[in-house]
Amino acid sequence: MMRIEFRTFLAILLFMTTHAQTTRAQSLFVDTSDTPAGVLQLRNGSSAKGNFRSIDSGEAIAWQGESFTRPFEFLLPEIGSINFPPADPLLKMEGEFALELHNGDLLSGKLIDWSDGVIELESPRFGRVRIREQTVHRLDRIDENPAILFSGLSGLGDWKKVKGEWKAEGTELIALKPDSSLAGDFAIPDKAVVEFELTWDEDPNFSFAIGVDPAAEQINTRGWSFDSWNSQLILVRERPDVAVIEPLQKLDRDAKYVRLIVFVDQTADSILVYLPGGKLLSKAALAVEEGKKAPRERTTGIALVNHSGQTRLKRLRVARWDGSLPLTPDSIASRFRLADDRLISGQVKKFDRSSRQLTVLSPSGDVSFALGQVVMAEFAASQSASTSSLIFSLQDQTRISGELLSIDDRHLSLQVPNLLNPIQIECALVRSVAFRAPEKEQTTSSSQAKSGYLEIGGHRLTGHLDPATVTDDASCLVWHPDSSRTASPLTRTASGRIVYRERTPPSQEVPTTVTVQEIPRQRGLLEQFGQLFLGGPGKPAPPVQPKNEEPHDLHLISGDMLPCRVNRIDESGVHFNSSSAEVNLIPHEKIKALILKRSQKMSALDEDKKQRLLTLPRNQKTSPPTHLLYSDRGDFLRCRLNSLVEERLVIELHLAESAIPLSRISHIIWLHPEKLQQKTEASPGSPDDPLIAERDVESAAPPSLHEVQVILAGDNRSTFVPSEISDESVIGTSDVIGACRFQLASIDQIVFGGHIEVVVRDLPFHEWVLTPAPDPLYVQAAEGGSADDGRASAFVGKPAPDFQLELLTGEKFVLSEAQGKIIVLDFWATWCGPCMLTMPLMEDAMKSFDPEQVQLISVNLEERPEQVREVLERHNLSPKVALDRDGVVARRYQVESIPQLIVVDKDGTVARLYIGGGQNIVDQFKAALTEMLETPSEKAAEPSPVKN
Repeated sequence: MMRIEFRTFLAILLFMTTHAQTTRAQSLFVDTSDTPAGVLQLRNGSSAKGNFRSIDSGEAIAWQGESFTRPFEFLLPEIGSINFPPADPLLKMEGEFALELHNGDLLSGKLIDWSDGVIELESPRFGRVRIREQTVHRLDRIDENPAILFSGLSGLGDWKKVKGEWKAEGTELIALKPDSSLAGDFAIPDKAVVEFELTWDEDPNFSFAIGVDPAAEQINTRGWSFDSWNSQLILVRERPDVAVIEPLQKLDRDAKYVRLIVFVDQTADSILVYLPGGKLLSKAALAVEEGKKAPRERTTGIALVNHSGQTRLKRLRVARWDGSLPLTPDSIASRFRLADDRLISGQVKKFDRSSRQLTVLSPSGDVSFALGQVVMAEFAASQSASTSSLIFSLQDQTRISGELLSIDDRHLSLQVPNLLNPIQIECALVRSVAFRAPEKEQTTSSSQAKSGYLEIGGHRLTGHLDPATVTDDASCLVWHPDSSRTASPLTRTASGRIVYRERTPPSQEVPTTVTVQEIPRQRGLLEQFGQLFLGGPGKPAPPVQPKNEEPHDLHLISGDMLPCRVNRIDESGVHFNSSSAEVNLIPHEKIKALILKRSQKMSALDEDKKQRLLTLPRNQKTSPPTHLLYSDRGDFLRCRLNSLVEERLVIELHLAESAIPLSRISHIIWLHPEKLQQKTEASPGSPDDPLIAERDVESAAPPSLHEVQVILAGDNRSTFVPSEISDESVIGTSDVIGACRFQLASIDQIVFGGHIEVVVRDLPFHEWVLTPAPDPLYVQAAEGGSADDGRASAFVGKPAPDFQLELLTGEKFVLSEAQGKIIVLDFWATWCGPCMLTMPLMEDAMKSFDPEQVQLISVNLEERPEQVREVLERHNLSPKVALDRDGVVARRYQVESIPQLIVVDKDGTVARLYIGGGQNIVDQFKAALTEMLETPSEKAAEPSPVKN
């Protein structure tokens, strides 16, 4: 026998204990990168994206939020719901039977025993489960069930979107907008059972109709319709001669759902409406004259209309109705439908496990039959199924309710009152969790810390910051949600904001319209400056004014504003003095604007003038302006600022250097032209890319992993690296002002991570960004015609890019709205000789075709309307001209030579493309149109070529 010394034993025991604790701790951070995150919704309106984590308690849900280092523990009464994305592809129930309980639970599996009031099921999801027979409402065979026509929702594939917008979330259908409607053909027989469940987000406002024409263009409610009227559920049925309008029940504003079982007899035009459990709500029929049959329509469809809010269709089941009605709550018999259409009523007497035979004690004696013959079974509610605080819906439509026992890395353990044994649910299979509202309103956190909400990843959590210091793997921002027992630090890469008070940044512009003066190119530089900044043409610069001691405001790229006094500007940056900062030089790349006169606001420009001012001309690409000056007279000037020395600005304009008195300037804005995104020959982009480059706003370098920006009253803000959060302050270090401390009581918002750039983009000075002028569309006039038949281009056979252009008459032309016609696009310009020769030939050729079938659109390339009208009048031409002012459409169609004809067929597909002009092209085009307009019968009637 091996002997171990006591000290060695203690060391091994200590190692095992430590290893177990380490393993336990690591289990809280299991890599779930391949598991889709869900959204946990709290009753106070907060939400958090994340996943389940281990917890031994059944009082809370451990939830690992995205961008947090530790899980929260949200108390169950504070949670409203948890929802995960649907599985792709959708999962289906597995097993022999689906068992539905009286409380709505639904699970499936193979039935292996039925005795002593207990049904035992081998479930592929939960293993072996034992169910109290008294709690079972219905049993349905999953496969090869002739009675069931439609057993579960599976997306929008079974429906036609008649109007509005819908989406599928797992097995649910959701209306995204008001006045949205769906219709589906579910082959509803003359006698049918339809079970459905609807929910809504605010107030109920829907119509659910059974027996409609699924092919109709508009939804009508001429079938049996269930409508919500002022929180009442109303049954409506109309015929031209008679109608039924009957109140059914009041809709619960808190529960926000309705579930009904409807029995429809179309031969008698009658209906029976039941609640689950067997309570009859309505028995209605439309009167039929004696000796006549009920009017018949094509009523095999179901329709759903969402009038307002957001309506969800959560459940739909359509089955054949054999004439039997639901069992009443006081019934003692069960009912079995067999595959041979026999209906057997009675009480289950015994089940033989070896032969899988059921014996039922019926009024006529014992009846035995094989379990494999059972198609459906229904059981009376002799004992109501228990309700629980949690309801789990799984990805395969399984639904189970119970009380939470614990959560480990992969499973949730539940005690289910209607089952005799606890079960485990795989976390990855959970689709949603609903939490029943507590009987009493829960109290929120009683913390004395400053309360706000954390906004991150599209979700928000009300709560407060806990005192903390920065660590190697986490920020010192530790958020404690109101509904959580625990707090968690944000990760070092988290991006978002903490909001204590919403605010609107003040504008730097006053709402007056000014004119940007145009400078004629032939004027001399001195005269230009005299006109714009010095008050008159040709006047010399005035003498230097006495030094103004008014403080300046320096606005940084980060969004910070620094009160200071600027001493000089040179190639290294801006030199200044400030009692608020430890540095006295900031390089140009960190600066956005300098306000020299705080009392003067910049005048607002209309968008067209502002766009012209911020568009970089093509001839300045090699030497772009770097600054925008705003004078005390309200004028703007683009230039290159070289220096500021002794109250004079030295600038460069059109390669000439001049000086301006600093007293004449109120604002200087840095344009940062090096950030322009320009297409190169190596990367020309696609035809659908924007012609003007998109702005790359301050994205040259990512923010520090620990960087935050505090926003104070008056839009003052400071960006720094925080090191500590105390009960009262945020403490850190800025590369501008050095050590800093801000009182939480004075902070409106704390912005962190990449979200700093988002909020900075909205600051007034950051919208002043240069964009390059688009390159001109270079095309050449093509002589003659192409040798092919118009089918050689790679564009042929592809969908024609959609576009909208203004016509010369002022109207709009949208290509997609012209589907159903053949559209001929003729790209041309007035300077193109072959174009002008071909246009009269095209007008003459178009007279051979019905304008209701073929339409010619002459697309003019980048010319002024007055110029186009003048040329058309001179040549006595009258085509329908669309103005491609900036060449966008021509680029999308890759037009490089004109004239170019593109024929778009009735379905919106490019059918022909011809480059060049002249009679040959027009003849080819005309023959192609004639062929496209021929009907199949006309083509078939053409004589076949004779073979020798």
